[in-house]
Amino acid sequence: MWVYNAAALGQHFRVYAPDTLGGPGKSVPDERYRKGFDDALWLDDVLDGLGLEQVSIAGVSHGGYLAQYYLLQRPQRVRRIVCMAASVPAGSETSRSMKTMLKVFFPEAAFPTQRMVKRLLRKLSGDNSAAFTDNPLILTHFTALMKGYNNMAMGFHMVRPFTPEEIDQIRPHALYLMGDADPFARLGGKDALLRCGMNAKFFARAGHGINHELPREIEREITDFLG
Repeated sequence: MWVYNAAALGQHFRVYAPDTLGGPGKSVPDERYRKGFDDALWLDDVLDGLGLEQVSIAGVSHGGYLAQYYLLQRPQRVRRIVCMAASVPAGSETSRSMKTMLKVFFPEAAFPTQRMVKRLLRKLSGDNSAAFTDNPLILTHFTALMKGYNNMAMGFHMVRPFTPEEIDQIRPHALYLMGDADPFARLGGKDALLRCGMNAKFFARAGHGINHELPREIEREITDFLG
């Protein structure tokens, strides 16, 4: 997720990049990972284990939701957040999220051959889809991710709509970076950010992998906002 950005961001910040629990990665859930799982308690454990009292968070896609949720649940532990390829879950946008996922990821995700994975990556991306499709390491990783994706496990990460009051709490502390070519932007994500008056910047011809497609621009935005 941060292969193009970690070195540059590491010059300004101490960077930690935990897996999303339940998704493809090296983190192994224990018996507490089940229905009723609370992302805030999990992130408490992560920060406590790392000895971190207060942090800034940058998240991509679902990581952007997690950043917002944790800011609401633990405002004393979060300075600022940057949400990339993510919108604010306001009202009906959240109820449409599964339908949106199906529109974006299928049929390619159901048949994760390398050819179909390349097609999905081009669908998700803007002009610079080659950042994914021409990088063998990323292409291999993304193919493995698609083959190993466990939708039931990820289902324990509940996405709920935020109230207007919660959105007001988030607004002063958050920056949203979204590509105009991101299918999630076109399917309502951009409109939600504009309607809610969030601090958002939109990038022409960039897609869902915005920090891969525009690494230098996104690194500058993160550094300027969190620095």
